[in-house]
Amino acid sequence: MPAEFKLDGLESALRNLEEFAEEFGGRKAIVVLGGALSKSVTPTMREMRTAAPRGKFAHKTYTGRWVRPGYLKSAIKRRRTTRGGIPAVILGVEKEAFYGVTFLQHGIAGKGRTKPVDWFEGVFERKVGEMTRLFVGEIGPKIKLTARKLRNKQKL
Repeated sequence: MPAEFKLDGLESALRNLEEFAEEFGGRKAIVVLGGALSKSVTPTMREMRTAAPRGKFAHKTYTGRWVRPGYLKSAIKRRRTTRGGIPAVILGVEKEAFYGVTFLQHGIAGKGRTKPVDWFEGVFERKVGEMTRLFVGEIGPKIKLTARKLRNKQKL
């Protein structure tokens, strides 16, 4: 169920972003927006790494490569991308660590199998509000800083 909350400053931040895009172009605005998105997801990624289950023994991945205990923790990544001119940040695990979300998050049914461990989706759902607040707090200063740098560059 989506969470509903009101954010102070979101409308003014979006207005500032539109003005920035008009002055310096849409591509620069996408870069600024992507940077703010990436920075706002960082605390959630760190908490996911802390909450990720850790095994006791080295094991093989599905590709046959041996990995150390705690590989899942280091396999949690964020990737910045732009799709259709809209910046996005993808938060997930590397291909070789798919088992962390598939089997550990949801568990495996049957006698003697694993019980679900809510470490990925639960952390994300708890942190949605914080990520949004961080984004609103990040976008304003990033717009001002980038605009100042670009104006100084134009003067030269």
